[in-house]
Amino acid sequence: MWMTFVLGLASSLRPRHVFAQATGALPALLFCSNAALMLVAVVMYTQHHPTHLWDTHQMMQGCILVTCFLVNLGIRLYLTPVLIKLITVKAYMKYSSTATLAGPRQQTSRGPPVWFPRFKNCVIYSLPLDLRLGLGVILGSSNTGSHTQL
Repeated sequence: MWMTFVLGLASSLRPRHVFAQATGALPALLFCSNAALMLVAVVMYTQHHPTHLWDTHQMMQGCILVTCFLVNLGIRLYLTPVLIKLITVKAYMKYSSTATLAGPRQQTSRGPPVWFPRFKNCVIYSLPLDLRLGLGVILGSSNTGSHTQL
């Protein structure tokens, strides 16, 4: 959320499509940084608590950290490229639909995209992907929260 806020402040004087292009790269950056930070947390935890001396409590914390790392890494490697491609395709369809309208009076009006069935299929395809991303974020956040509470 803070990345979007900072990006919004930085591009407040720019056109709207520049902000849309920049936010297309945010999911990859977010999940990559989350995975990198969780990897650092796993390495630091295993250095401070040797694995051959773990009791049940430490085993549970180690498993939670590894699970959170794997969830963020899996989202970054498998779901984020598809999400970025869908964002790009939807933005292209929206941009091309407003750019191809004829006449000076109609260029400001927003009509349905030119390829409406393709756009609809793109949106329908993105819904399960958004659900998976949301569940992954919830799982990663709950793992992080449960690790800090233990």
